[in-house]
Amino acid sequence: MRSRFSAYALGKVDYLISTRPEAKRGEEDREELARYCKSVSCVGLKIVRKEAGGKTDDTGIVTFHASLQANGRRSLHIETSSFARENGRWVYVDGAVKE
Repeated sequence: MRSRFSAYALGKVDYLISTRPEAKRGEEDREELARYCKSVSCVGLKIVRKEAGGKTDDTGIVTFHASLQANGRRSLHIETSSFARENGRWVYVDGAVKE
């Protein structure tokens, strides 16, 4: 989770795509991701809860709060994300955003 947050902050679109499941990578819109990364400043990340995701697990869940700033306004993005181990690497499967 932290590495993906950093990738958003630094505009590392290739990394964001590579940390999605192989079957989903072709669905990612590289230009849209790049625009989003440029439009927002990633101010801070707080991991609120973690379930599984250890060395012997194949799945994990992370709930986090991301402080973001866009157009001079700060917002709090709250999400519970699912991760899975694929070919020995963790990939972001999906997330549920709290509105």
